[in-house]
Amino acid sequence: DAAAGLLGVREVTAFEGQAAMQLEALAAEMGPVEANPALWRIHANGTLDLLRLAERLAGTGDARYGAALFHATLVEALAEWVLLTAAREGLATVALGGGCFVNAILSAGLRRALACGGLTVLEARQAPANDGGIALGQAFVAMRTHVLVRFGRWAEILAEPFPADAELYSYTTAILRYGRVVALANLGRIAEAEAERARFYDAWAAVQPDRMMFNNPCSEVL
Repeated sequence: DAAAGLLGVREVTAFEGQAAMQLEALAAEMGPVEANPALWRIHANGTLDLLRLAERLAGTGDARYGAALFHATLVEALAEWVLLTAAREGLATVALGGGCFVNAILSAGLRRALACGGLTVLEARQAPANDGGIALGQAFVAMRTHVLVRFGRWAEILAEPFPADAELYSYTTAILRYGRVVALANLGRIAEAEAERARFYDAWAAVQPDRMMFNNPCSEVL
């Protein structure tokens, strides 16, 4: 979105991903260009710095060229960043996930660069890499909770850990709260069940409206 704004492609988006899709389309029209290694830095603390790339885009009058330069440079910058981190941590496999990897130019370029660097690259295949894939994964986690409830595995439900990021895994967090309410009530721990029920309602309210379980909003399923 920032790159699209700097290039004058789109300053205000009407829906999620609109600016990014327009930027990708312009880059595809332009075709491949050379990445510019001078437009990124990796600091000693491991931070990838793309401010020079942003400055270059702001001074580019050709949006198609700027879009292509952005994609090419971002691919090379990410590849160097990941390869350095993998070497430091002793990793041989990396997973590409998130909405950015719906972008065919980014995902294909980074896949090639990391494979050339000797890494095994894992990508989404049967589900999308963006929130749709996250929602599907959360649905599978939710099914586990339902199975445990169905067979009265109260201790196992109460032992289930919560995701570290409650905002990202909002549906998972809410469904685990639901399971705990049922478990505590069945164990006769009524005061704890009532307190957990209040936490469930808070978690339910925090589920983003665009989170879906197949064709149904997750909040309605809950």
